Amino acid sequence: QVLPAATVTEAITILVRRAERSPVSSIGQIEPRDPDFVGRTGLFAFVEDWLASHRGEYLVFVDDMGRGKTAFMRELVYRRRAVRGAGRICHFAPPENDPTATARELVISIYSRLRRRYAAGEPADWRNDSEEVKLTKLLHKLSNRILNDQPRPETIFIDAADQVRSEPGKLLLLGALPKLPPGFNGIISTRQNLAWLSR
Repeated sequence: QVLPAATVTEAITILVRRAERSPVSSIGQIEPRDPDFVGRTGLFAFVEDWLASHRGEYLVFVDDMGRGKTAFMRELVYRRRAVRGAGRICHFAPPENDPTATARELVISIYSRLRRRYAAGEPADWRNDSEEVKLTKLLHKLSNRILNDQPRPETIFIDAADQVRSEPGKLLLLGALPKLPPGFNGIISTRQNLAWLSR
């Protein structure tokens, strides 16, 4: 593969950026920004205030189907990208009939994207761990680094959490997805079905 780079450092930077744009699965995809999006001014302001004052927490938006949760989450991600120093990692859950819409694939996607974004290798003694354990270890490993390098934590966005299939008897939040360390926040949208959140 020939890269338009003058140095090895530039080539590595290009490869990392390409990897960040390439989703691990359809779970990581995000649709183009809607140029006609309007409204929700108060809600955007609320999220900005929340992100400025919270670390290591999840914010969950609950509403009925067809009320604009996905459109709001997509616009929120694009707005966050435009804020200098605002960390972001975005993962959008696909429709229910997509075979990749599983908690395991979501965890793998977040883990892989974080590793690429921060050029974080996987220690040899992690290789026999479950995906959930690996993600937990990586989040804690990166947390202090993130807080030292940027003014705000990374934000993990998950849309339509109720459509992500978990193993029977296992929760998505604080099950497959761990408790967050201070270097991260999570913003999640869901329909009224909260089986993924509580038994």
